Amino acid sequence: MQVFRKGVRGRGVPVFCVSILFFLLILMADAPSIAAAVRTKPAAVSSAALEKRIHELVNSEREENGLAPLHWDERLSATARSHGRDMAVHGYFSHANRKGEDPTARGLRDGYRCAKRKGAYRLEGLAENLYQRTLYTSILYRNDVPSYTWSSLEEIAHSAVQGWMRSPGHRRNILNPDHDREGIGVALGVENLVYIVEMFC
Repeated sequence: MQVFRKGVRGRGVPVFCVSILFFLLILMADAPSIAAAVRTKPAAVSSAALEKRIHELVNSEREENGLAPLHWDERLSATARSHGRDMAVHGYFSHANRKGEDPTARGLRDGYRCAKRKGAYRLEGLAENLYQRTLYTSILYRNDVPSYTWSSLEEIAHSAVQGWMRSPGHRRNILNPDHDREGIGVALGVENLVYIVEMFC
């Protein structure tokens, strides 16, 4: 028998092969923690609850930086969900959809126009952050049967927001003082992928 462990961090996937003897030593040394970590079914993750939690974490980041919170915009969330579902169903990851529409064009197609005045200037258009990851952090194979270490809703929400905050462009969107509302959409795809779309106006 061979045991294979696949670890997942962000979008990179390191793979490790372990002999049965080494695996048995690990089991003997750390059996309780392995048994607790590996589950056969994912924890129930509500898309609506994940959207709201991400929204709360984003507003926490804004508050820490002295900015007003973003208001939840359900119409903008509907546009975000639509793009997330399209990426999940058709297996791509991009700000432009299969028709070449960017966030602003997708919003306009849905009847959503973002336009604001800032002094003598007019601001128009939607900004967007995307995030993709698996619902699990590792896979353990025993005789070709996989067992997953599933992530909780809280872990997924934190990984998305912290990932954005570590990226200069995504961070600018979250901390942009001209943004006053956001919509978030979550969609589940094949191979236990989760797609998260955050749109700003």
